[in-house]
Amino acid sequence: MDTQTSKTIVLEELRSAFDKIYAASDALDAKLNNLLNFSSLIVSFASTIQIASLADKVGIIFWVLVFIVVVLYLANFYVTMNGLNPREYKFNVRGDDETIKKKYFTATAEQMTRQAIFNCLDSIKIAKEINAYKVRAVTRSYRLVALIVVIFVLAVPAGFLFPAPTLPDLLRQLHGG
Repeated sequence: MDTQTSKTIVLEELRSAFDKIYAASDALDAKLNNLLNFSSLIVSFASTIQIASLADKVGIIFWVLVFIVVVLYLANFYVTMNGLNPREYKFNVRGDDETIKKKYFTATAEQMTRQAIFNCLDSIKIAKEINAYKVRAVTRSYRLVALIVVIFVLAVPAGFLFPAPTLPDLLRQLHGG
């Protein structure tokens, strides 16, 4: 097998690897979107039910925990949106007109293949860095969502365990009534 054929095979393998890494980025984005949707649903649905049914039955500790959940939700929102921010991929063929002419139009097939291989290696490196950033965002978001669920589960028993003062009692005291 000649060297040009070998280089072409390497180039195709690298392109395939890049495509897989790029597809993984899309999967990570989907996970981040799902986590954000799930945490939004938990916070809105659980808060609505708890506030409507427990306003005068649980102590202030419940409301402190609900406030913590809202703060955690906002942190999760930030982490998720930051992970979803578009990242810039370098294009395999880049540069000004003269560079493109020199590297591709006036180059031999072997030189062009070699340049394409280096470009793919560079693109794969950047794509892996982007995916690592997204993986960290997914991991943080999973942890925040788990913490939100745990605090919500503990909020009601804590509110009943420490029933005084209730939120209406506290509001009456603040207003001098």
